[in-house]
Amino acid sequence: ITEIRPADAMPVYPSRGKAIERSFADQPPLIPHKDDYQITIAKNGCLSCHSWDKASRMKATPVAKSHVIDDKGTLNGQNYFCTQCHVAQAENKIPLVENQHTGQ
Repeated sequence: ITEIRPADAMPVYPSRGKAIERSFADQPPLIPHKDDYQITIAKNGCLSCHSWDKASRMKATPVAKSHVIDDKGTLNGQNYFCTQCHVAQAENKIPLVENQHTGQ
């Protein structure tokens, strides 16, 4: 390493119970915390809080009924990898990627 620079600003997540307004109709809800939980064929880390049987105890939003195949809350295969559609909602001080989306 030949150059020393300050660390990048850390992302700031919303306070508990606060959400960022959606930018467009039918936008998947945003995640109000880090989204780096492991999701593999064997285990979905999101379900440790958001499964139907744990969500109320964890004070988390349960998986949507549109994402399950039975009355036990079993995820259907198309909705198993949550971060395909849902992303963390953090205020980042520096842009992560170039974006010119206007929401109109």
